[in-house]
Amino acid sequence: ALRQDELGAYMGAKDVWVEGYIVGADVTNSSVNFTPPFEKSSNLAISSFSAASSREQCSAVELVTTGGIRAELNLVDHPEHLGKKIILKGNIENYFGSPGVKGVKEYYIE
Repeated sequence: ALRQDELGAYMGAKDVWVEGYIVGADVTNSSVNFTPPFEKSSNLAISSFSAASSREQCSAVELVTTGGIRAELNLVDHPEHLGKKIILKGNIENYFGSPGVKGVKEYYIE
């Protein structure tokens, strides 16, 4: 699996496995919420650094509504996922202004 901090070199790649730590949610172009409560169930922030503290250290992950992925992974309903390592399969695309993961099809939480 690619590390989160390697995504920029793989823009446009499809069905790629990416690993990182779930460090937050409520991602925008310039910010990430690193502490509960979280407000948006539509995305996660992952990072290669478990103690990430800036938007630049993170990539946004789109939580699609199909297949139950949003319901299973979002931090609004599952704050217990915060800090866990995750491996996900999706497409590397521009998401909130930087390389992110969209169209997640599969995932594993360690």
